[in-house]
Amino acid sequence: MDRLLKTILWLPAHPADGYASMDRYWREIEKCSSQRENLPFEVSCPLGTAPMRSAARGRWEKAFKKYLSYPFEVRKSSRVDVVHVLDHSYTHLLQQVPRSTFKIVTVHDLAPLEDSTGLTQAQLRRFRKTVSRLRDADLLLSDSAYTAQALRNFLQTDLPICVLPLGVDADAYSHPRSLDLVKPLPTAPLVLSIGSTLGRKNLRILPEVMERVIREFGPVALVRVGGRLDNDLLTALAKVMPAEHIVELGGLSEEQLIALYQRAKLLLFPSTLEGFGLPIIEAMGAGCPVVSSNASSLPEVGADAALYFDPLAPEEAAAQTCRLLGDEELRIRLIDRGRRRALELSWQNHFDQLTSYYLSENSVRTYPASARVFRDRSEPSP
Repeated sequence: MDRLLKTILWLPAHPADGYASMDRYWREIEKCSSQRENLPFEVSCPLGTAPMRSAARGRWEKAFKKYLSYPFEVRKSSRVDVVHVLDHSYTHLLQQVPRSTFKIVTVHDLAPLEDSTGLTQAQLRRFRKTVSRLRDADLLLSDSAYTAQALRNFLQTDLPICVLPLGVDADAYSHPRSLDLVKPLPTAPLVLSIGSTLGRKNLRILPEVMERVIREFGPVALVRVGGRLDNDLLTALAKVMPAEHIVELGGLSEEQLIALYQRAKLLLFPSTLEGFGLPIIEAMGAGCPVVSSNASSLPEVGADAALYFDPLAPEEAAAQTCRLLGDEELRIRLIDRGRRRALELSWQNHFDQLTSYYLSENSVRTYPASARVFRDRSEPSP
C-alpha cells in the first residue's frame, strides 16, 4: 500500500534570475495546490510564494542568491518527505538535502547541449555539470518525450524518467477578453510570433515567410511578443512589408496576451528546438489556430490540432500560413481541435499527475503508469 507523503518542499528557480517561464510554472502549480481541498500532503517553499512578475538582477546578486543564500535557506528547511526541484538548472540544491529524502527534478529542456550557439566553453561546461547532477535525484520528470529521450542519451542511467507535459488554464484562456494596448493594432490579419530571439527560435525565416504570404494571400501584420528583433531582421522585414505592419509589443501581462491570442488569425511558431512549446497550447486554449515547426517536441504538443512545416523550409511555413488564412472551414476545424487539446493538457491534469508522483511508494519506486508516457502522435494532416 502506498505511503501518503506528509510534506513536500518545492525548490523553484530564484526570482532574481528573472525567468518568466519558470516563475509561471511555479505560479501555476501553486494555484492548483491552493484550489484543492484535503490534499494528502502539505507544500512549503523557502522562497515563499511565486511572484506575478520578476526582474533579473545583476550578475553578482544572482550568483549570490543562487549559490549562497538559497542553499542556506534549503539547509534550514525542516525535514520533509519529498523535495521537488522545479527547474533543472538548480540541481546544485540537491546537495543540501538529506540523502534519505526522496528527490524529484523537473527537466524542461536540454537546449544548450543540443545547440550551443552563443555559449562559451565555460558556460557549456557549467551546464553539463548541472545536468550531470541529475543523477543525484530519485525521479526525473520531463516536459516532453523528446526531452526525456535527450536525457536518457546524455545521462546513460537507469534513473526513472517520466513524461509530464505542461498545460494551460483552458477556462481562463477561452473567456473573451478585450485587448487594452497603448496603440491600436493594424487592421490587417494578425500573424502572431511569441518568444525570445534566441537562434533556435528560427526567426530568421520570417522575412521570406512574410514575403511569400503577402504575395500569395495579401497584406498581413506581424505582431511580436517577447524579445525585440535585431536591426538586421527588422531591416529585412521592412523590405517585404510596410513598417506599420511590423509590431513589437515586448512583454505583456497574461490578460493582454490572452486577448491578443483571441484577436490573432494564427500563431506562427518556427522554432527548431523546444522542450515543450508553451505558446502552442496557450494559443489553442484561446481559440487561436497554430502553424508550427515540426521540430523537436512541437508535434507532441500540437498533435492533430496544428499545421506543421519543416523549420528549414520557409516556403512550407508560408504555404501553411496561406492555407490557414484562406480556408475558413480549416480554421474552424483547427480551433475546435485546439480547444479539445487544451482541455487534455490542462494545469489541473498536470497537477493531478504530479500529485500521483508525490504519493508513489518510494521504497520500490512505483509510478503511475498513466503518467509514464506522453502520447506520441504522428504528424497530422487536418
